[in-house]
Amino acid sequence: MGLFGAAWNSSNREKAYRAIDKLTGEGKDSSRNSPLAPDSAKQHRRQKKLTKAAKSAFRPEIREKAVAKLTDQRTLAGIAKNDEHGTVRDAAARVLTDQALLTEIARMTFTNLLTSAGRGRDAHNSVRMVAAGRLTDKAIAQEVYHDIAKNANNSIARKEAARLLTDKSVLREIEKQEQDHLTYMLVDAFTKKSR
Repeated sequence: MGLFGAAWNSSNREKAYRAIDKLTGEGKDSSRNSPLAPDSAKQHRRQKKLTKAAKSAFRPEIREKAVAKLTDQRTLAGIAKNDEHGTVRDAAARVLTDQALLTEIARMTFTNLLTSAGRGRDAHNSVRMVAAGRLTDKAIAQEVYHDIAKNANNSIARKEAARLLTDKSVLREIEKQEQDHLTYMLVDAFTKKSR
């Protein structure tokens, strides 16, 4: 895009990747752009440009690459909650280290999900699980896995969350719920077929 826009928003994927690398000092001219101390003005400008790329690049894979290099925890949390693409949300959660923000993302409720860019109930199960997996408080992580295993509409998300549960009584509860759900689906299908 050179003359009229940021190189990281180029329609040429390789050019866009190189632009992100250049912002982080990983490009071919990295000897000239070596990483600086985190408090330097140049590093601050780089982070600002990376933030813009992480939030507004056209291609999700470019946003992911930019997110992987971000350090601002609030910015990462915002992307983890609000990006339109699940892999970008997950990438942001993988970089987050702030336990309070990870807890907030892991505990996102159905109400939070509806207000987050109009996505449906299951849109954030993956990022919630990524955030829960990074928590040092394993009790909160188990609470999140239980919620997803019990309430997600997506059966794959329910199974993945159930796999991570450690409490046998909770696992039995989830297993019973899954059997009841399967029975309901079979009865419903049979009823529709016999009409």
